[in-house]
Amino acid sequence: MKSSGQVLAKLRKMCLAFPETSESSSWGHPNFRAGKRTFATFERVDGRPSIAFRLGPDDVKRLLRRKEFFTTPYGRGQWVSVWADTALDWRLVGDLLEPELPRGGSQTDDHGIGGCIAPLGETGTAVHI
Repeated sequence: MKSSGQVLAKLRKMCLAFPETSESSSWGHPNFRAGKRTFATFERVDGRPSIAFRLGPDDVKRLLRRKEFFTTPYGRGQWVSVWADTALDWRLVGDLLEPELPRGGSQTDDHGIGGCIAPLGETGTAVHI
């Protein structure tokens, strides 16, 4: 298990590797944006470190079937979080972070986030499609 600082450093590196992404701080924690839209955040919930992802409602429902995921307190069905003080599946984290490419318009349009995640397979790993 990595420390919160190590987890945040890895998350930051992954998020900022995408084009047109930035980091800002609000509500006392780092948020990662693609264009104007926040797609991930690192925060504490009930004293535990977590990573929150902005995803489509179907993806949120699918991920909530896994024990390491929970409903982000403010998410209104658009956010899901994973505890960051346990072993993380970084490949899955990367899939959940990956912004979709802009569809027409300028490169500065808001990006969608997360794409489609196939139902959990036999191995329990979601697949980015």
